[in-house]
Amino acid sequence: MSATVTTALYTPGAVDEAAFARFVAKTEASYRRSVAKHNARGKGLYLGWTDADCVEAARAYCGCYRHQFRVLVLVDPVTRAPVAAVG
Repeated sequence: MSATVTTALYTPGAVDEAAFARFVAKTEASYRRSVAKHNARGKGLYLGWTDADCVEAARAYCGCYRHQFRVLVLVDPVTRAPVAAVG
């Protein structure tokens, strides 16, 4: 099996913390909306959850996807050494 262009030219780098923090904040807001909706109805999965529960659940969920926020680093396909950015 041969390498694709993407795997031959790039390697995963560090996590983009700003993008990951936005994802966590968006997920926390989503949980809070769900809690408000379920509390208004008086039934449901999120009934009685607090803000702390929302934060904990969002961070646990988002932690599973942290690797998706890694920045790709351009590498030399032969030596696999990072290539210095031009410009």
